[in-house]
Amino acid sequence: MTQQPSNRHNVSWKNAITILNRAQVMSVFQSHHLDVTLSVKNATVMTTKEPTIDAIFHEIQKCGDPCQSIETWTE
Repeated sequence: MTQQPSNRHNVSWKNAITILNRAQVMSVFQSHHLDVTLSVKNATVMTTKEPTIDAIFHEIQKCGDPCQSIETWTE
């Protein structure tokens, strides 16, 4: 059994959006399988499952100015 690195955490979608809206996210990666990875300013990596494709990008747009410098990646 493999363990995730200690700086990598699986979080709920709701918690991921809360962290996003606190302007703590530096970059976001979205897969075609609805998996989202958020790299946070304190060097933590958080993973979650978005409810629909591109939901994370809609949340970044809703966040506005605090989220405008987030790097976004998709596969």
